[in-house]
Amino acid sequence: ICDKLNAMGLNVKYKRLNQILKNPIYCGYIVHEKLEGGRVKGNFEPLIDEETFNIANGLANVGYVKHQVNELYPLCGHVRCADCGTKLSGYVVKKRHIHYYKCSTKHCKNNKSLKIMHMLYAELLKGFQLKPELVPLFQKVIKLELGHFNAEQDKEIKTIKANKTEVENKIKKVQVRLGLGEINKEIYDTTIGALQTELYKINAQLNSYTKKLSNIDNIARSISTTSCKLVSLWNNGDYQDKVKLQKLVFPEGVLWDKVNESFRTLKINRVFDVIHSLTDNYNDKKERSDNEITPLSHLVGMARF
Repeated sequence: ICDKLNAMGLNVKYKRLNQILKNPIYCGYIVHEKLEGGRVKGNFEPLIDEETFNIANGLANVGYVKHQVNELYPLCGHVRCADCGTKLSGYVVKKRHIHYYKCSTKHCKNNKSLKIMHMLYAELLKGFQLKPELVPLFQKVIKLELGHFNAEQDKEIKTIKANKTEVENKIKKVQVRLGLGEINKEIYDTTIGALQTELYKINAQLNSYTKKLSNIDNIARSISTTSCKLVSLWNNGDYQDKVKLQKLVFPEGVLWDKVNESFRTLKINRVFDVIHSLTDNYNDKKERSDNEITPLSHLVGMARF
């Protein structure tokens, strides 16, 4: 496929093609970190049906070995060794029937019992869990940010559409010049090929944008509900639920520090980063006063995503 596209002058690399094939927006789904679960059904006409999308993804995975996963170890692939960066794997000491996570790097000796590591991971999530008393403030922050997100996206789309109109006008002009005999076929083919490639890139850029978020109040409530029960969702969820939640909060995974026997975070989903900031400020204010906590509206301006 890449060879055919490249022959047309589109310059599409295999990795980029694979990303396009796996993008669910083409079968009608919106994916964004600010949405609960990260994916919702859009109210726009999809380019392809889900069956075709699934078939395409099946083809995209040809040549790759699918490794079986042991659902007892949801942190495999998510937690890396802080010393060498290797992903931890799971194993069991059969005589004692005790499960462990370990770093597979020789002589690293970075391992910990599953029970303790799961307990500490739940504690880590607790630090990013929304306190019920902070829900009104958090929802206010979320609504402001979703509105800001819509406004910024509208602005960017307007600029891209203007570029698209400009390129389309250039194409029309080249076609007219060919018809009037002002340019020969060779010049026309070269010019029109470059403009069509540019137009293709612009259309791909437009397609990468999510549909404007509506029902902001409902989205804010949904995010708040999930954020208030991170620990219980992880503790009580099945393997897939745990993996999805882990990736939602810590998109790039976490590190296990064997010296301090603790997790170190890498990239944090901005929603939960804000929750962490709000909680820290709330706790500081609570420590400074024995009376009822005053409104934290001054934090709204601080808590930008």
